[in-house]
Amino acid sequence: MVNDLEWLETDGLGGFASGRVDGVRSRRYHSILLTAVNAPSNRFLLINGFEGWVSTDNGRYPISSQRYSPDIISPDNRGSMSEFTQEPWPSWRIQLPDGCRVVQEIFIPKGITGTVVSWRIEGETKRAVLEVRPFFSGREIHSLHKENQHFRFSPKAMNGCLKWTPYEGVPSTVVYSNGEYRHEPLWYRNFKYEEEHKRGLDSEEDLAAPGVFQWDFSQEEAVAVFLADNLSVSAEELVRKPVLKVVSDWRKREKKRRSSFSSLLERSADCFVVKRGEGKSLMAGYPWFTDWGRDTFIAMRGICLSTGKLEEAESILLEWTTTISEGMLPNRFPDNEEEPEYNSVDASLWFIVVIYEFLAARELSHQSIDSSVRDRLLKSIKVVLKSYLEGTRYGIKADSDGLLLSRFTRQQKTIASCLNPIASSFKVAFQYYLDTL
Repeated sequence: MVNDLEWLETDGLGGFASGRVDGVRSRRYHSILLTAVNAPSNRFLLINGFEGWVSTDNGRYPISSQRYSPDIISPDNRGSMSEFTQEPWPSWRIQLPDGCRVVQEIFIPKGITGTVVSWRIEGETKRAVLEVRPFFSGREIHSLHKENQHFRFSPKAMNGCLKWTPYEGVPSTVVYSNGEYRHEPLWYRNFKYEEEHKRGLDSEEDLAAPGVFQWDFSQEEAVAVFLADNLSVSAEELVRKPVLKVVSDWRKREKKRRSSFSSLLERSADCFVVKRGEGKSLMAGYPWFTDWGRDTFIAMRGICLSTGKLEEAESILLEWTTTISEGMLPNRFPDNEEEPEYNSVDASLWFIVVIYEFLAARELSHQSIDSSVRDRLLKSIKVVLKSYLEGTRYGIKADSDGLLLSRFTRQQKTIASCLNPIASSFKVAFQYYLDTL
């Protein structure tokens, strides 16, 4: 098993869970529960990870590993991990010294701002007690968390769940499980993130550990559902069924959904399709980015058009029509609530190219398109072309030969070599528009 490989689960809303196969968190983005408040941006990391121990009649054994500064791994159970698979979601087999095995699974049901973690015991044992201590932060995705006096350790009991609200302005975390909770507030200090250190960034973090969940899982599976109490499902809705029934239903639904893809590549591509506003968009890359303009329209040709997902393509295109400003589409939506950044020359041009190819794909597949949708898309193209012909931000304007100039290239008399593809794409985009009329 290659321990430094990484796994990723996404929720279709901009949130995700991720980590290394060996369980040692090496990035500030590795997490069990990371949620997007305004899908797919304004992301907060709520549960970073957990420490786990299993007690049998023969001893107490760790099932997790943590790295602390300067470079200490404790506990270290990496040698106990005998098997890892990503199908249908990340699953581990952990070999205990007494011969028993623990199976750990982590998955996110699409459309739910929450992560399911489960454990079950394999092999004969009269007693198997699992203890899990989750690590909380409640921080903005790109920052790091430090010990402080303001963290609220105490949960609120509500309808069979426990709810933590560590800070004002941060989504609450709801935990629904079939275990028992024991309150033992602690700070764990100086976690070390190796990949951040390699990049020359701050790499140490302190995490809050409010308490321990405990299960006797020699009789039944141990399950914990970690939910961000902000978007998809309320605690009141969740507790209408026993947690094992809820998880069983989510498993069946997810297995069916994931098996519907024609290949692992197509299923992986679907992880980048996310909700934005009333429609959809495409993430530019996990774990760092949200949805970027030029990346969206370059990538959706493969993710949506070539796979026949024309309804998703339509939803993405219509949603992005609402973002046009002075003929430009945003290149980036900041993770906080700042205004979008309109600093891409060619995002709008790729937008036109994809509209043309989307309409062509509709026609080729004999799928009709609502006239209001078509009119809205063509109106957006007109706005882009008019702005580029007359001039828009950064001195971007079509020259007399139909190629683009900007204030960064105007003095050179010719288009810089790095802008040649952009300049050419304007002529292509303009021609594509004429072809759609």
